[in-house]
Parts: sequence; C-alpha cells; structure tokens
Amino acid sequence: MQMDICLSMWSFAPDLQRGRVDIRAFVDICRQLGVDAIEVVDHFWAMGGRPLSLLRDAGVRVCAYDTATDFVCNDPSGRHQQVKAAYAAIEEAAQLGAPLVRLLAGRLKEGISRESALRMVSESLAPVAQYACHQGVTVVLEPCGDVVYSAEDLLLLVKWVGSEALRINADLSTFLLMGLDPVRECGSVASWCRLVHLNDVRRARSGDRGYLFRSVTNASYVGTVIGEGEVHVRECLRALVQGGFSGPFSIEYLGIEDAVEGVRRSLERVRTMLQEVTHEQ
Repeated sequence: MQMDICLSMWSFAPDLQRGRVDIRAFVDICRQLGVDAIEVVDHFWAMGGRPLSLLRDAGVRVCAYDTATDFVCNDPSGRHQQVKAAYAAIEEAAQLGAPLVRLLAGRLKEGISRESALRMVSESLAPVAQYACHQGVTVVLEPCGDVVYSAEDLLLLVKWVGSEALRINADLSTFLLMGLDPVRECGSVASWCRLVHLNDVRRARSGDRGYLFRSVTNASYVGTVIGEGEVHVRECLRALVQGGFSGPFSIEYLGIEDAVEGVRRSLERVRTMLQEVTHEQ
C-alpha cells in the first residue's frame, strides 16, 4: 500500500512569519527532503504572494489548503462571514488543484453553551460542504479548541451534516493535549479521515524555549521531532492504516529546534514507521 506523505507549511511557521524562509525556500527544502506535496496555510500563502507558478514549475502538488474558521457566534451575520471565508478557501483550493480544505469549528464564547455551539458549527458546515461538493473539493474538520476536540465530536458533526464533502482531519497532539488517547481517537475516525496531522509533543522542562502548548489540565508542553515525544505515533499510524487510511499524512513539525533538521528527522521516523506498519498488514 502506497502511503502519501506531505509537509505542512506550519512546520516552518516561525521562520515564515519572520521572513527567514519564504515560499520558494520552503519548496526547495521539500524537494531536498524528497517531498513532492505540501499543505498550504492561507496566511503564509497570502504573505508570499500566492506564487502558483512556482509550485507548478517545481512539480510540487498541494494536498490541502488550510484556513482558520470560527463558526461559534450568536450573530448570524458573523457566522455568514465565516461561511463566506470557507467558500473563498474552497475556491483557492480548486485553483491550486488541492483536493482538501482544512477548517476549524471555533471556540466557545460567553453565553453560548457547547451544545448550541455544536449546532452553530453544523448549520454553518452544511452550506460549506454543499459548495465544496460543487467545486470538487472535500472539507476536513480538525479537532481544535473547546467545541470540537474528540473523535465523538467530529463523527457527530459528519453525521449531522450528512455530506460526502465533509470528512475529518485527525491531529495527534491535539487529542493528547485534550486528555484523550490519540491511538483510540485515530482508530475511531480512521475510515472518515481524509487528512492526518502527524506531530508530537512532550512535557515542557525548565529552560525550554519556543511556543508552549497548554493541555486541558493546564500543563505546559513543547513540540518535538515526531516519534520523540509522548504521542504513541507508531500505534496511531497502525490504527489509521488498519482503518483504511492511506494518506495524506501531513508532517506538522512543532518542535523547538531548527526546523529543517527537525523535519528531516521527523520524515525519517515517519517513513520508517509507516513501512513497518504497512508490512504488518
């Protein structure tokens, strides 16, 4: 079974944000590492001037296009603006030839119950999925925040919307940070997944620098090379593959060391683990 691996721009977020790496350099790094597919983050894509010809000339395909939506809003006009933002992302993805658009549900606001928030997300995703279907694109929902963070939440929304154009983007570290078992969560959503973010984290230690992730228990974590943190990545991959998922597996390096080196080591580990897992099938 051939496994599709891509590299997310988010792996180089600090470098892209500060101008130390541009999209051309990111594409060159991908080619040097033997990666021919990328996950595009809308913010960085816009910052770089949307150089579609650069990707085409380099022979790099786009596996997914990410935008950060928030459908949790009491004001219907606010939700409508987020739906329009999702439409725009779908159109951009279609132009890029990307089969997937990654969306977020949003976060709870004062005066909104979680049940109401889930209904807001569902009602917003319904027209988005319909539009995506017309454009030949699938939207995938990533667990993030305090509204949609578990396999149960993701599957519930897929059921409520009832469209083949809405599927799931599993994220290993998010499951762990929310106090869940990533292996179990991956197994639960595997057959509904169309994108997986491979990442890893560990408890922060004194002297650690870089971005700190907060868990549901308010513990501090930092990103690591994939396979060197607390996520049982191999077991997650096994659960996903056994459930029929074959990619794209998107490398989302969150670590605190040099991004090129961290991505290189992460790729090596992921390729080895995927080879071992697929040989078990």
